[in-house]
Amino acid sequence: MKNHHTSPSDAMKLTVPTSLRIGIAGAERPLCASISRLLGSQGVHHTVLVEDDGSIPRGLPRASTAPMRLDEHLPASSPLANLDVLVLAPAAPAPDGFTRQLEIVDAAAAAGVRHFVYVSILNATDDALYTGARDHFRVEQRIRQTGAQFTILRPTLLLERAANLLAPTGHMYGPGGNGTATLLPRQQLAQKTVRVLADLDAYAGQTHPITGPEAFTPKQIAAQLSGQEGHPIHYHPEDAETAFIRLVDYAVPPWKAAAVVTLYEALTAQQFAPISPVRALP
Repeated sequence: MKNHHTSPSDAMKLTVPTSLRIGIAGAERPLCASISRLLGSQGVHHTVLVEDDGSIPRGLPRASTAPMRLDEHLPASSPLANLDVLVLAPAAPAPDGFTRQLEIVDAAAAAGVRHFVYVSILNATDDALYTGARDHFRVEQRIRQTGAQFTILRPTLLLERAANLLAPTGHMYGPGGNGTATLLPRQQLAQKTVRVLADLDAYAGQTHPITGPEAFTPKQIAAQLSGQEGHPIHYHPEDAETAFIRLVDYAVPPWKAAAVVTLYEALTAQQFAPISPVRALP
C-alpha cells in the first residue's frame, strides 16, 4: 500500500492514452465531472454513465453520456460492453448500503471491463467504525472477486464534503473528542485519478491511501466551514447516543444519522488523521 498526497501537476506528468476506452460512473457527481474535464483537457474521449437524464453533467469536453442500464443480458452496443476501464466514484453513505454499486461492478465485469479504478475511503475495512467505510470495503471486495485488474484509491475526507458533518441547525454535534482529520480538495483527488489512468499497468493491483499535509480538529473544521458557508459554525461535543437522537429528532434518516455519528467516532479514533507530505508521485 502506498500513501501519497498529490501535487497540482501530478495529473499532467503523463497523458492518458487516447485509445483507452474509459467510463466514469458514480453518485459523487462533482468528482466525476472534475475527472471528465481533466480527461477532456488531454483530448481523451470518454463516456460518463448516468442514472437518469436529470443527472447528466453539462459542459464536459470530449465526453459522451449514456444511461447506466444493468440489464441481465447486455447487448453488444451497451456502454459497459465497450469499456476498457471503469472509474467508479460513489458518494457515501447510501441507504441501501451500496447495493447499487455492487450491481454496477457485477454488470461491468460481465460486460468485459478489464480494469476498475475505484474511489473508496481511507481505512475501509469490514469492521470500520464509519459505516460508509464498511460499505466501501464491500465494493472493494466485490471488485477483487471479479478477477479484473483494479486500482483502489482511498482518500481521506474530501474538503468539499466536510459540510456532511453539519446538523440541520447548521452546526456540528458529535463525539469528535480530540480527534483530527486531514481534508483533501476534490480537484486533487481528480488529478490523482487521472494520473492512475495515464499509467494503469503501473498501478494495477494497488491500493493507495491519499491523505494531506495537515490534520484538523472538529473545532478547526467548524472554522473552515464557517468560511465556506458564510456564517459562524460551532462544534458542540456530544456522546454518540445523544448526537444520534438529536439528528433523528431533526428528521435525519436513521441510516444517515448513524453514518454521521460513526464518522465522528472514526475521527476520534484518528482514522482520518495520517499526514503525508506534498510530493510528486513516482
